[in-house]
Amino acid sequence: MIRPNRFKVVDGVPILFGRETRPRTFRVRPKKRKRKSDYGIKKMTKQEKQALQNYFEGGMTNKGQAAIAAGYEVSNASNIIPRLLKRKPIAEALEKRGITKEKIAEIIADGLEAMHPMRPKQKDQNARYKFVTEANKILDNYPPKKVQVEERSVVLHLGREDYEAMERYEELRKKDV
Repeated sequence: MIRPNRFKVVDGVPILFGRETRPRTFRVRPKKRKRKSDYGIKKMTKQEKQALQNYFEGGMTNKGQAAIAAGYEVSNASNIIPRLLKRKPIAEALEKRGITKEKIAEIIADGLEAMHPMRPKQKDQNARYKFVTEANKILDNYPPKKVQVEERSVVLHLGREDYEAMERYEELRKKDV
């Protein structure tokens, strides 16, 4: 914004005499925050810690039930555990305790041969199904969730001459058959 004291015209060009002031800005710039995934276990809330503890102590079977038991709402409970496991310090701690990709692959391979706990001669189809779906998720064998279908159409506007020509063509075609 310019607040002139006075104008003077020199050779047809207006010249401003005065001082230029800038409007004051009071923008508060937000501080760059760390992503939550960069924080360690100590920065977790009690509810987050409880959800992970329920998940690991429960045999890593149901992520949603572990989060619900920790006090999360049913609507977003299934998303809590995967989000917490993406934290870098947790992944590093799991690797330190010996949970490696090879060990996970070995457990999944053993799970594909699971037998029913109550009937030793019968295969446990439910457990095998879970191991197969987990292996397929890891190997990315599922098709993309969104399929884009493109539908195209053509509209022809025919005049009287075009319509008569089309009728003659169909008559000639019927004669040839």
